[in-house]
Amino acid sequence: MVTQFTDSFEAVVLHQEALAKKRQQQKTMHPNTPAGKGNTGAGDYRVVEYSSKAVAVFGDTRAIKDELRAMGGKFNARLTFKGEKMAGWIFSKAQEQRLACYFGLD
Repeated sequence: MVTQFTDSFEAVVLHQEALAKKRQQQKTMHPNTPAGKGNTGAGDYRVVEYSSKAVAVFGDTRAIKDELRAMGGKFNARLTFKGEKMAGWIFSKAQEQRLACYFGLD
């Protein structure tokens, strides 16, 4: 069980490093183009406090769905954000620091 978690965490870290490298290359090629939307800077993702017990990730997360699932997220196609129904990933508030680290918000 511990090795499975370690392998999942290593996969997340490797993916995070690959995203950082890709962002750096994009900045070099297009220095005046923003890296993404929302408050993450990591792509078209937005990490928000969903409730007092949960945080959510909204946006085009198909490319990182396996990492979000490995971090304990649950996909929900009917979350409500700012009065609108939209798809997103919901996480326990306990995962907030891990998400912040993954998306470079710390």
